[in-house]
Amino acid sequence: LGCESYLVDELVTMEGKKRKRTHYNHIILLVSNETGWKNLCHLSYIANIDEEHYYYKPRTTFEELFQYKEGLVVGSACLASVFSQCVLTGDEEKAEAYFKRFVEEFGENFYAEIQLNELVEEQKKYNDWIIKTAAKYNVPVVITGDVHYATPEGAQTQRFIFNLRKDEDSEGDDTYKCKSLFYQSVEDFKQFNKGWGYGYTDEQIEQWCANTDKIAEKCNFEIPLGTGMKLPRFSFDEEEDFVKLAKEGLAKHFNCDYDNCPQEYKVRLETELEMLLKKGAYRYMLTVSMLVKHARENKFLVGPSRGSCGGCLTAVCLGIASWAIDPIKERLIFERFVSESRLVSNTYKYYKGDWYITKNRNYAFEDLKKIVAQKIREYPEYKERALKELRRAKWLEKEFSVYDEIMEVDCDDRYVLPFFLGKTDKVDLSKPLEIVQIREGDSGGLDIDTDYEPKAKEELKEWLIKKYGSERVMGVGTYTTVGLASGIKDILRKCDVPFKESNDFCKELDDELSFEENMEKYKQNFPILYETYERNKAYLDFTPKIMNGIKNCGQHAGGILITDEPIWNYAPVVHTKEGVACAFVENGGLTICDFLGLTKIDCLAITVLEVISNAVDSIDEEIVKILDDDGIEKYVPKSYLQNKEVEE
Repeated sequence: LGCESYLVDELVTMEGKKRKRTHYNHIILLVSNETGWKNLCHLSYIANIDEEHYYYKPRTTFEELFQYKEGLVVGSACLASVFSQCVLTGDEEKAEAYFKRFVEEFGENFYAEIQLNELVEEQKKYNDWIIKTAAKYNVPVVITGDVHYATPEGAQTQRFIFNLRKDEDSEGDDTYKCKSLFYQSVEDFKQFNKGWGYGYTDEQIEQWCANTDKIAEKCNFEIPLGTGMKLPRFSFDEEEDFVKLAKEGLAKHFNCDYDNCPQEYKVRLETELEMLLKKGAYRYMLTVSMLVKHARENKFLVGPSRGSCGGCLTAVCLGIASWAIDPIKERLIFERFVSESRLVSNTYKYYKGDWYITKNRNYAFEDLKKIVAQKIREYPEYKERALKELRRAKWLEKEFSVYDEIMEVDCDDRYVLPFFLGKTDKVDLSKPLEIVQIREGDSGGLDIDTDYEPKAKEELKEWLIKKYGSERVMGVGTYTTVGLASGIKDILRKCDVPFKESNDFCKELDDELSFEENMEKYKQNFPILYETYERNKAYLDFTPKIMNGIKNCGQHAGGILITDEPIWNYAPVVHTKEGVACAFVENGGLTICDFLGLTKIDCLAITVLEVISNAVDSIDEEIVKILDDDGIEKYVPKSYLQNKEVEE
């Protein structure tokens, strides 16, 4: 764990009102323990948080680095380091002063790096200086590679990407000149040393490589997972308040004491509360309920909640979901939201049985088919229903492999498969078949999507920042990758192909096929489009190599991350055009955020709610009583009045 950081002596300089970009230097920061991880994340936060620090790049000052140095192992970095820049400009005295300061600050956790590449004149001058200076201050020397791609073949792809992303040719860039920026072995270093005339001995190369093992031995920290949900505490007695508020919500709906509520609702609610407490979900649901309540108190429209949450009676009682969709009347299944066998990763601290259940299955889907085939011979009258249930189970196969666990929530006599598995005693074919997806397995953390007016979402975020602090409230990062069509369009744009021709070329692409298969399809069926490929073949053939690469970073459209401690105690951040966001991205499915207990609250900005709100505001005006021309009393909106007589 670590990063290449950007260091500056001062953050910004000003020329009149125009800010001037200052030069920054590279430094390598590696994590040796938990304190180092938190300090690295803190430096990440500092470098991205404001316009002074983030200017083209996330930057920190030397003094900020020294302030949060504990637990970090530092490498002197490449030719872009402050030491190298001083040496190459002839100021070796200043370079040594910087080197001495790093030795004083980091001691045995500071290492002098040398590299071997095609920039022999500059690199050898710097290598010789740092070897000499490291010996003077008793600092270990390590040999490192500037790794931009995994294998030597990646050099051509990087050159292509450089030219694709820049308006001008990149041949003047040092990185463009180098073709050795792949992951190098000891033998590669020996070959570079001899081939480019650096003049070091094989013994030196081997010793410098061996010194990297010492760094690896220090840097064995692993991010702790499964330490519980990191949301702020709702109250001192959260669990009691959770149960109390849910029961009060049910009693309020039926306008009676809780004891007098319908038995069916009480049983369902208490069953859900038991499961949610067991899973440690109460803090999350209390937080969502708090946000919904605040929005409604401030006259913002809130949607009725969507998805599996609609089947949770507890969510309805807490005001998260709407009583307009009564989960009992509508026969909605709570287990679509949370079930006994669902791995709720962000609540590990409170319930750890899921992992065992997930990893130790009784029946795989193939086993289930064998059981069904055997039972059908015994009960041929159930064959049609059993096969129908089995087909419905097939689409669950990726998530579920223990069908008797899935059916455990609905083991009544309408289903054949629970009967075959010994869960029920009989089958009633007259009842309608209802098989639903039950949340279980590695299905990620809890997730309630709540719709708000767009202005409500921003107001909620500002309110949360005032309540908890900006270091505890922020967005969640996402990223987009290069797809087949977008990659081709980028290449054709660089080739000066007209937009219409490029657009027409991409219309017939099939995402289910590889690039090569698509071009073969074009050759067979679309000769005009294939001519475009033939004219630009040398460039378009790079498409498979750039696909799936990260194109840009952004923020989750509706996610707000709230933490009980400053974000730097858990994760680094990233700068996006929407602001600072957690660098551990949310791109669907199970994510590192789930295992860290970092829980996003989904506040979705829905434009139609704003339209409804504006419409209501425009008609919700004072109603007055008037006398019309015939002397008859009428009630009309005040805006309808012109010169009518008004009776208050």
